[in-house]
Amino acid sequence: MIQAIMRRFRSTACAAVLLVLCMASIGAQTSGRAQTQREVAYQSSLESYSKTLKPGMTRKEVESSLRTKNARFQQTCCFEGRRTPDDLVKIGQEPAPWYCSRTNVYVAFEFAGEERHPSSQARDSDKLERVSLLRRPEDCL
Repeated sequence: MIQAIMRRFRSTACAAVLLVLCMASIGAQTSGRAQTQREVAYQSSLESYSKTLKPGMTRKEVESSLRTKNARFQQTCCFEGRRTPDDLVKIGQEPAPWYCSRTNVYVAFEFAGEERHPSSQARDSDKLERVSLLRRPEDCL
């Protein structure tokens, strides 16, 4: 009788383990598909902005175009040791690592200053150097 109970317990335990493994596998596949779909959307947004906003345009031209498209943007300083602020348009949000509350995805408009001025001060005459994607973890410990 005890052996029958033990066999039933082992069978149930094995079934439970297999069920958990299957659910984990399905979750990973679904997560991978969702990531792929988000990446396609990000690349589409980047391409759309890159078609109309070309390197060499002034900050004034770029920001005017963004306002015309009703794209909300923010200025942030200064990526990779650059001395001029860049503009960011938020286009998505990714799952965050455990130590951050979120990871935002932006189209980043990177500018270079044409004229000498104090660092971290944006000027209308700053020139667009590059349009790229930026993944930025935020509110981290």
